[in-house]
Amino acid sequence: MIGLNCQTGNRGNRPSIALLATYNGPFLFGASLRMADAMFAPVVTRFLTYDVKLDSDCAAYCKAVMAMPTMQEWVDAAKAEPDEMVELDVEF
Repeated sequence: MIGLNCQTGNRGNRPSIALLATYNGPFLFGASLRMADAMFAPVVTRFLTYDVKLDSDCAAYCKAVMAMPTMQEWVDAAKAEPDEMVELDVEF
């Protein structure tokens, strides 16, 4: 379990990721990228898209994930997609 917590207290109502503290980051299970980070990457994009206020560890994790070349390729490919896709333009 990744251990995403929204807790009150000294962090306020900001998400924190328990694994970052457990394994001393910068990724979920320590210094190297794992499959869990790939699975959590869409959550990182949502945090940034919706401007979620993050604690410092979580913000650093998001920055590390977004700096990965594969994430940059994914973002660039998404930006290159057309606004409309004819094959998906179906009336029901």
